[in-house]
Amino acid sequence: MFTTCCALPLQLTDSSELAPIAFELATGSGRTVYNCLYLALAAKAGWAPALAKRRAVHVVLRVL
Repeated sequence: MFTTCCALPLQLTDSSELAPIAFELATGSGRTVYNCLYLALAAKAGWAPALAKRRAVHVVLRVL
């Protein structure tokens, strides 16, 4: 399984790139910045509607 995971096309993203978006999402939604980092990554990559829960998608769309 480890070998399979290592073969995946993973891309690292520095959290400092996501922090401004995550902070904006957190202050607009009442969620934690930590949790909003995942939403920020999804929004940045264009995955928010596909990966986030329906409620979280509304937060992303409303704040951004």
